Amino acid sequence: MIPSQSIVFFDGVCNLCNGFVQFVLKNEAHSHFVFCSLQSEFANHFFKEKNFVSTGIDSVIVFENNHFYIESEAAFKIISKFKWPYRAFGIFAILPDFINNFIYKLIARYRYKIFGKTNVCWVMSNNYKERFL
Repeated sequence: MIPSQSIVFFDGVCNLCNGFVQFVLKNEAHSHFVFCSLQSEFANHFFKEKNFVSTGIDSVIVFENNHFYIESEAAFKIISKFKWPYRAFGIFAILPDFINNFIYKLIARYRYKIFGKTNVCWVMSNNYKERFL
């Protein structure tokens, strides 16, 4: 089953990533995304089905319109669906990809050291449960 909405694949053990997902849920202009942990069986099956190699990708991944987006491109896809004023952060997309991706990779490299990891899932309210695969 492929949801009609865009899928955001995220690192389910990363505190920063989990916090970002919660931020997206609260600040989307419309319920555009569904979410899936990169560590899930659904993600493994979905990537194989789509012939997408996720090994070594240290990034949030967005699947939208039959295309995968990674790193800063994925982040800007997500930001474009935010309510104002958060959508304004999309202005940074005008910077060259190598700059945005350098910053993205730097944060990704140190996210566990700075924000830590978790072994437990955060408890979401019932109105968000259908948004997770």
